[in-house]
Amino acid sequence: MIICKIGFRPGLYTRSRLHPPVRDRRVYRSVIEAVAGSLEPGDRGESGISARARAELLEETGLRPLAAGTLRLGSGFFPSHGQSTEKVHLRAFRVDPLRVVAAPGDGSVNEADAGTLAIEADSILLMCRRGLIEDPKVEIGVTRLMGAIGRRPRIGRT
Repeated sequence: MIICKIGFRPGLYTRSRLHPPVRDRRVYRSVIEAVAGSLEPGDRGESGISARARAELLEETGLRPLAAGTLRLGSGFFPSHGQSTEKVHLRAFRVDPLRVVAAPGDGSVNEADAGTLAIEADSILLMCRRGLIEDPKVEIGVTRLMGAIGRRPRIGRT
């Protein structure tokens, strides 16, 4: 099972006021997305990135990574290199869902009223292909994780 976040994103909610080239099929009251965060000035090197990923996991879900270590899911990537300098670095951790604590959050609107979902990897990929999950970090991360553990997706063509 993969832990995803579900929550309100003000920027996506306001898309209903825009006139995009293809009309959105839904109003975005909540979205399913990867646990994520921004690197801070002290987060240096691969160990700093991994430490930030562990901290964000606890902050956003209340789950602590088990001591088994960090799984680096390939090189970083630019989600929108023509629009932003943001680079995404994916990490995966094993967690014990029975040892969850209240997620402390960071006080931002992006984490208010957020929750978590545990979804099977193949279901996530199918949801991505069908447009039910539109966060590319989720699809790329799950695909890379499955490759890293030697498991092929079991989904048909959609």
